[in-house]
Amino acid sequence: MLNQNCPLKKKTTPNSLAYPKGHGQKTASMRRFPRAKCCAAALLCLVLLCACKGPPLPPKVTPTPEFYPDDNAVVHTKSPQDTPNPDPQSHYIDAAGGTIGTRFTLPEGFVRVQAAPNSFAAFVRGLALEPHGTLPEFYDGTPKTAKDYEGVLVTTMQKRNMFQSAQAMYRLQAMYLFSQGRYAEMKVTFMNGFVFGYDRWRGGESLGVSGNSVYWKSGGTAQTSSATLESYLDQVNTFCNATTLRGMLTATTSEHLTIGDVLYRSATPIHCMMVVDMAQNPETGERLFLFAQGGTPAQPIQIVRNVAEPTLSPWYSSKNMTSWSTPGAIFQPANFYRMSGIRG
Repeated sequence: MLNQNCPLKKKTTPNSLAYPKGHGQKTASMRRFPRAKCCAAALLCLVLLCACKGPPLPPKVTPTPEFYPDDNAVVHTKSPQDTPNPDPQSHYIDAAGGTIGTRFTLPEGFVRVQAAPNSFAAFVRGLALEPHGTLPEFYDGTPKTAKDYEGVLVTTMQKRNMFQSAQAMYRLQAMYLFSQGRYAEMKVTFMNGFVFGYDRWRGGESLGVSGNSVYWKSGGTAQTSSATLESYLDQVNTFCNATTLRGMLTATTSEHLTIGDVLYRSATPIHCMMVVDMAQNPETGERLFLFAQGGTPAQPIQIVRNVAEPTLSPWYSSKNMTSWSTPGAIFQPANFYRMSGIRG
């Protein structure tokens, strides 16, 4: 489009058009504008037109989804193996460590609390982590972009949206009891009051559903294996939630909070996470806590980042436990609970 400051000729009418010589009678317009003058005027107009257009515009660039994602679009990234995600603010991480107990180092003056043999503390410290920098993915394969975690546990997940924060607590408890052979303690209560236990499940019984009723069905093959553990947890994910989890919790205090305890907030949105490691400064008595959580949409269990104190992350100090600000919720001592079946 021409610049508005460029002088333009008025639109002429057919009566003012100049015809070449020999094509009809000369008009008054032709007598006023001889051919030489018309050529000079046209040349002047062309010069002014070029001057008004200005420099050429740069080529139009179409932004790519990678840098300008739509709010509802899925942004595809490289695989976790190709895209390390180190965080320079995380001071207490040993990237070579492959477990909870070896990945996360301690500030000066702190030592890990002792873990008795066969305790939940000893078990959870040995849980495997994905390589440092791994990007967790939601159940549908979409990579998680929010940096609210410091590590990702190796987690078996179904390709459905049925594994949130409460189901993460169920899984950690069940994995521990299974590792100890304490099968009779692996049981949960569904919303309708039905008690679902792994002992009967591994014995070959299955579930039948009729309306709101759930019942046992016989006829299966007895088997104790990681496969039956996973199928058991799949039923737990389906029929249990944060409300049923509350029935497995008993209140504890700030002084007694330890590995395996659960921080549970019943206010909307309901959220929970578990203490998976703990350290203490023998001189000052200050304690440090490490938390693990699931989330919505369904995603692997992750070690929680300390967003309130990034330089201490992933540890949380007992100095602030009157109001711990975490990515999922704010927790206070009234939110501290002990989960059945877990011994610190």
